Amino acid sequence: MLGLLMLKLGGLSPVLLLLVSSIAYPIKPATAGCEAKSCGRVTNVSHPFWLRDPQQPPCGGLTSFELSCEDGLPILVSSYNSSYYLHDIFYGNKSFWVRNKNFDHEGCAIPNYDIRVDLPGYFRVSAVNTELRFFYNCSTPPSN
Repeated sequence: MLGLLMLKLGGLSPVLLLLVSSIAYPIKPATAGCEAKSCGRVTNVSHPFWLRDPQQPPCGGLTSFELSCEDGLPILVSSYNSSYYLHDIFYGNKSFWVRNKNFDHEGCAIPNYDIRVDLPGYFRVSAVNTELRFFYNCSTPPSN
């Protein structure tokens, strides 16, 4: 089952907790020749995620799990027409925190498009989660 929760951490923007508990394939340690990397406070970036390094060739990772490091922030770059800040990866419980870059502002944003992350092969969305709604930074319910 895919559980998505919104967290508000102090004065930080809302953070989307993407908890993936239904796994099609287990997360493996870094593949041979691919060292774990770090970007800002996110350490141990390893398989299936991989950090783009312009000074080295790609390390055999899937494009769906490609991260770029911009100003010390890892960004999941190939997620339908959107990018997500990656706040942390938890290999132990197979989850990670992301925040949509498009909602990096104040107010109660109501997305009017699909915000799925394309994660083929490694993660599966449960049939019970076919329609989910998310509200960002809301202190009162939205009017519409």
